[in-house]
Amino acid sequence: MSIKALYYLIALAESLNFSRAANRCAVTQPTLSIQVRKLEEYLGVRVFERNRTRVVVTDDGEKVLRLARIVVGAADEILRIRRTRMREKFVYSAKPIQPETGAAATLIEEINYRLKTESLDSI
Repeated sequence: MSIKALYYLIALAESLNFSRAANRCAVTQPTLSIQVRKLEEYLGVRVFERNRTRVVVTDDGEKVLRLARIVVGAADEILRIRRTRMREKFVYSAKPIQPETGAAATLIEEINYRLKTESLDSI
């Protein structure tokens, strides 16, 4: 069972149409149909009653969907936390590191001094 399959269940329950649910999930209709069927087989629960003209959520399906929404909501929140931390890390690491002005100035002075005092023959 995957969170993606739970997304598929929720999309199908909200649209009650395989084509619209597949479109919403950015997958093909056969992909969505197969994943829903596999999840139902795994759970041993019929989530949807379907025929060629309609899709209906079963009583057991309502229970599964209620829990699926909790799981998907929690997963979304975890991903939001991760994205926030990654953004913070990126912003922190993207700031240019300023060299210590005193050390840089001293180094530049030393280079200039050596260039002035050493002859080109010694290079």
